[in-house]
Amino acid sequence: MEQGGVEQIAKPILVSVAVGTVVCIGILLLLSVLLSVKSIPQALIGPMAIFAIIAGAFVSGFFCARTQRQKGLAYGAVCGAVLSLLVLLAGIGLPGNDMGMLALFKVIFMLLGGMLGGVLGVNVRHRRRR
Repeated sequence: MEQGGVEQIAKPILVSVAVGTVVCIGILLLLSVLLSVKSIPQALIGPMAIFAIIAGAFVSGFFCARTQRQKGLAYGAVCGAVLSLLVLLAGIGLPGNDMGMLALFKVIFMLLGGMLGGVLGVNVRHRRRR
């Protein structure tokens, strides 16, 4: 592949993953404020964090497919995979974070969220300016 082709594919993916990361961090910040204000059961903290990473993967796939206007499923899957890799790498050094079945489910859910975002990003109609 020539340099322009790789750059043409990699740049939208990296920008979209950055957007998805910002959304994920934003949701996590909002949830942390909610946790400090309200008395939330301990059992809901894990699902809330999983919701945040799935939402980040969804936005990442949506943004990438929306800018590329093609191959939404593939772009969404790549964005979800890159974002899940970042989440797994960030969690390696944390105490009590095992790489078991929960990590596998996180990766699967992020891939599915990214693919769904990619499909919707391609299929959303573009506005025409008058």
